Amino acid sequence: MAIPASIAPQLDAIQAAVESIRDYKPGGEVNRQLLPREKLRAFLAAEFRRDEVRIEIEIDDRLFKLLGMIDGDLDLLGEYEVMYGTQVAGLYQSETDQLFIVEDDDTEELSLLEEITYSHEYFHLVQDDRFDLDQLQDDVEGNRDAELALISLIEGDATALQTQYLLQNVSVDRVVGSLESLTEALADIPDAPFALQRLLEFPYQEGAQFVERLTDAQLLNSYADLPASTEQIIHPEKYLAGEFPIVVALPDLAGRLGEGWSKFHEDVLGEFTIALWLSSLGSTNADIAAAGWGGDRFALLDGPNGERAFAAIIVWDEPQEDGAQFTGFWAAALDKSDQYTALANDERTFGWQSDQGITLVQIQASGRISVVVVPDIESGEKLLLALDE
Repeated sequence: MAIPASIAPQLDAIQAAVESIRDYKPGGEVNRQLLPREKLRAFLAAEFRRDEVRIEIEIDDRLFKLLGMIDGDLDLLGEYEVMYGTQVAGLYQSETDQLFIVEDDDTEELSLLEEITYSHEYFHLVQDDRFDLDQLQDDVEGNRDAELALISLIEGDATALQTQYLLQNVSVDRVVGSLESLTEALADIPDAPFALQRLLEFPYQEGAQFVERLTDAQLLNSYADLPASTEQIIHPEKYLAGEFPIVVALPDLAGRLGEGWSKFHEDVLGEFTIALWLSSLGSTNADIAAAGWGGDRFALLDGPNGERAFAAIIVWDEPQEDGAQFTGFWAAALDKSDQYTALANDERTFGWQSDQGITLVQIQASGRISVVVVPDIESGEKLLLALDE
């Protein structure tokens, strides 16, 4: 839908303000379109059904369910469609260089929410013209944690920019006058599982905090020297100090489980996802437990009769202290959960039974932590033995 003549000058003014804030003007024409919310939902539904996106959602679905982060019966695809269909107020597509302004009511004048959102989305176009967002995404492809760190840089920078725009271009009276409509908009957002809502918030909240800790020169350099992990986003001092994740390798786990088993996916959890995992299990010490993260590697496995399994190695900055701290907080959360029943433990290995199977955590002599979620004890013992070699 073409941009109405009444709104076009408002968009032009927002673009000029954004360019002034960051002293950068992209080249070429801006391909911007008005998108009614019902068409946004249809657009997102089509996007979620693209093969590469469906695979990503399937990975999240298996991972989150095996780890007890979401209910085993949840329709994750449907949940994502509802979340994004109601919460997205603007959209920039780097593949097509298109800017979509989501319009709910008045097509004659932008609301404050629409104005601020457009400053955010137009800045994505600025970022793309300056740094080539598609190439940056290609650079981190295959590392889930690094991908989330990149998204946090991009969205955090845009969130910081929109805050600057608000302070410099919107009067206090207008903000106060818009509070009621903004509150109503927030009230219309449907409830979502904690893990999904937090995953959506992280790039904007922690990403903005990361950006605000950098000088202008450091921020500009961060697009060339990307943050390598969510650990560096959460702890900007580790990014500035060049503290990189420890690379972890996994053995052939499917082969250890026997005939008919195969690897579905292998990747990195990262500090944020580990903290989110513990928070989803009810831990109030999740951030502390995950703060010593040094690196990890996990695998999702498929069995011959539809079985599914998870296996991971987590290494720590201070192997003995951090590993023991993580295990203690994690065990306390599972012991309090109604979804988990404790099994017999020894000094190194702890176990619980749940609807997702058997969860085992083992503290290795080196301080590394092995975690598996398996359909039966025998499979768990095989994986723990392989992870300890």
